[in-house]
Amino acid sequence: MPTPAKNNSPRPDAMRSWVLVPIVTSVLLTLAAIALLLANR
Repeated sequence: MPTPAKNNSPRPDAMRSWVLVPIVTSVLLTLAAIALLLANR
């Protein structure tokens, strides 16, 4: 059981990283935009 899990784990992890990176960047950009809007007010 441990060997197939180890063989299959890196691929989903890489996909998750590629999916999470743009999501995190978009969230940070939205938070920065909200902070700028609040600061301008």
